[in-house]
Amino acid sequence: MNGNKMSGKKVSGEIAGNETSGGEIIGKKKFPIAWLLPVAVLSFFIGQVWSYLPVIRGIVSLLLFSKFLAGLSGAHLLP
Repeated sequence: MNGNKMSGKKVSGEIAGNETSGGEIIGKKKFPIAWLLPVAVLSFFIGQVWSYLPVIRGIVSLLLFSKFLAGLSGAHLLP
């Protein structure tokens, strides 16, 4: 092996095994790890609200229906 390559010096377009382009190291795009936690938390809470939405709609419709039945039966006339 070439001693220069082992020491990390630039040898014919390579720096210790990394490809270069015009003398600069081509880097990989990093995953934005800082976005992972907020997205996970937001998706959890949206999932919770979304799953309870039919229950909330059912309770509201039940309350409206009970008021409608109370009005029909004359319960508002009771002392």
